[in-house]
Amino acid sequence: MTDARIAHPPAGPDRITPRWCAVYALCVGVFGLITAEFLPMSLLTPMAEDLQISEGLAGQGVTATAVVALFTGLLIATLTRGIDRRHVLLSFSVLLVVSNLLVATALNFPTLLAGRLLLGVAIGGFWTMSAATAMRLVPGRMCQKRCR
Repeated sequence: MTDARIAHPPAGPDRITPRWCAVYALCVGVFGLITAEFLPMSLLTPMAEDLQISEGLAGQGVTATAVVALFTGLLIATLTRGIDRRHVLLSFSVLLVVSNLLVATALNFPTLLAGRLLLGVAIGGFWTMSAATAMRLVPGRMCQKRCR
């Protein structure tokens, strides 16, 4: 005879199987967001020259991104409460791609700013949702082993 405890282990937060592919997908998303957020800081002078604006005005695109990310991060959890997190994170990833395309093809400052504002929404939302999602993808006991 088999022991019922062995044949059917109890369900619970520590009995879930880690979903490493999803964790890696979150890592790729975070990499893309960080790259899109910080890369323009090193390119402000060429961007300003191409758009025929001052370097300070080009820098405001970086500041605007941070401000929008702040407010998005505060509001997004309550605004998307009833929506599947996978869909929310995928939407923010699509928004990241759209914002990057908009910034890359910008011919004037308003277009650049619009792309950077969209990026701020993607950053604030993705960071807010990805942390909570990552904690659910890997059992706590496995995280504790890797962090020590």
